[in-house]
Amino acid sequence: MLRLYKVQIFSMNVLVVRPDHIGDMLLTTPFFASMRRSFPEWNITVLCGSWSKPILDNNPNYDRIVVCDFPWLARVKPSLWKEFYSAVVKLRREKFDIVITLRKAAKSAVVSRFIGGRERWGFDVGKSRWAHTRAIHYHTDCHIADLYEEFVTALGGKPVHTGLELYFQQSEYDAFAQSILLPERYAVISPGAGYPEKLWFIERWAEAADYIIERYAIPVVFTGSSNEQQLVNMIIEKMYEKAVTLAGKLSIRETAIVIQKSQFLATVDSAAMHIASAVRTPAVALFGPTNPVHWGPYPNGRANQVISKVKQFTLGRGSTNKSGGMEDITTNDVKEAIDRLCSLERIQMG
Repeated sequence: MLRLYKVQIFSMNVLVVRPDHIGDMLLTTPFFASMRRSFPEWNITVLCGSWSKPILDNNPNYDRIVVCDFPWLARVKPSLWKEFYSAVVKLRREKFDIVITLRKAAKSAVVSRFIGGRERWGFDVGKSRWAHTRAIHYHTDCHIADLYEEFVTALGGKPVHTGLELYFQQSEYDAFAQSILLPERYAVISPGAGYPEKLWFIERWAEAADYIIERYAIPVVFTGSSNEQQLVNMIIEKMYEKAVTLAGKLSIRETAIVIQKSQFLATVDSAAMHIASAVRTPAVALFGPTNPVHWGPYPNGRANQVISKVKQFTLGRGSTNKSGGMEDITTNDVKEAIDRLCSLERIQMG
């Protein structure tokens, strides 16, 4: 049962600890919107990694960003422990009224406890509950973005459920149009993910990409990080049809514009999937070891299709299916999901 705490409504100095990755930051944007509308007088600082900062560009729902790369979360470049220590020591000196940690990991809890704060909010999981003075029950029977909203309710606010949000300026679209040349109509495939157990098979992606091109007569554009260039190239090598790759060539915000302008996205549980939710693009999402109820595409008014063959999940990202679940998703499963999406979105065949 959710416990409500009486929090004084005068101006508060609040720190939100959100050090993890791009998708996690996108999933937090409804929380920021609810916090701003519920407590407009509060001063909200966001602690985040450099990799996810672009997600909050132009977002009006916070006052300040402190960039601090947690070394154990860095995926691309090594982080400097000296810079990390310096940043958290400076935050400790600010003596925040409220510190809210939205990551349930033990190391993040240690950082939160060190920074301090008159009140420290987090989840009630055993590995991090000790660091918090107030705790929200962690449960997986709802979407994670809605779970974050329970912090707002407990603080005395009212969730607004705006959906995931990205804010663009016209200048970004203008610069994109001048630098990136794309077909008028196209579909995007983003096959990469932060964890290898989320990946689907190269040969199956190649067959699915050929199917899109042949059946719907629209080009396929691949996106991904620089770390995923090799994966994308291996998929294209297995294809019969030609495809375009932008993997490793775009910023995260340019990637979001590519997805926004596409007919649909096919992907796994990844940042690209959450970007599609934010920019209101329909998606076919393949899930293996992660729970789509908790981590799936957040409702965006589009005909999103989720493919998942696993029925039971543990509290973490893994499932009770030891094999992971991705191998159970066939190419026909994906083709049928694409056809359902295209039918509902009225995307015509070629």
